[in-house]
Amino acid sequence: MSVPAAYLAVIAIWSTTPLGISWSSESLGPELAALTRIAQALPMVVTVAWAVGIPMVWRRRAWAGYGIGGVMIYAPMYCTYLAAGYLPSGLISLFWGLTPLLSALLARPLLGDAIRPAALIGLLIGSAGLAVIFSEDLVIESTTWPGVLILLLGVSIYSLCGVSLKRVNSGTHPINQTAGALLVALPCYALTWWLQGAQPLDWQWQDRGVWAVIYLAVMGSVVGFFCYFFILQHLRAASVALITLICPVFALLLGHLLNAEVLTGKLLLGAGLIGLALVCYHWGDRLKLRGLIPARA
Repeated sequence: MSVPAAYLAVIAIWSTTPLGISWSSESLGPELAALTRIAQALPMVVTVAWAVGIPMVWRRRAWAGYGIGGVMIYAPMYCTYLAAGYLPSGLISLFWGLTPLLSALLARPLLGDAIRPAALIGLLIGSAGLAVIFSEDLVIESTTWPGVLILLLGVSIYSLCGVSLKRVNSGTHPINQTAGALLVALPCYALTWWLQGAQPLDWQWQDRGVWAVIYLAVMGSVVGFFCYFFILQHLRAASVALITLICPVFALLLGHLLNAEVLTGKLLLGAGLIGLALVCYHWGDRLKLRGLIPARA
């Protein structure tokens, strides 16, 4: 698989994930929806690994990667499921848009990566674009503060885990990394489900929430995580995290098409800012060399 193809796959999958989480939580509740998703995904990944002849690796460094990946799958995802009960989807997407900036800041002390001025400017412009798009959702009431704190915790853990995976650099195959991370995350979800009352599973095949869980298991937890770990091995942590600047825009468009949400001028302005952010982030240094961006004194 090529890096660009995997990158685009992650964007497509993550853009549909918020809607899938919302639908699945309506039917099964956050704990059971997340547990069912991971419980389906793990045997799928193991089967794929066996079919293509990739044996699991159990050396110490591989386990370090599995542990970090498991935390990455469990904590941020569960925080998002919980926050969905307090916050609108637009505000959730805005907070996830902070991930590239957090990853870039964490990469400096953990990986020794310097923060390029053009990249920092691009990340700030992109965050401003998300703020414009979702500004109508920025009214935070007292009843929504738990969701804000939970989501901030999840985003922070996600950013830290992404940078930590780059630092560990276990060298395991993306399929192994996905399977190992799911193996670590599954008992965490099972314990959480049990502590929250062990809600019984009640499948209603006519319910869209059931199909949302299946979609999230196959595409979100198998294909999505595989592609994510693949590009994480080939790209800088901040470049991978830039995906979270793009996905909210597509998620909002899906909301318009599937839930009749109104497209406003703020969306167009925010999308333009995000486009400018991508240009600045990826090609800012070239523009600097051509004299379009002033060099530092």
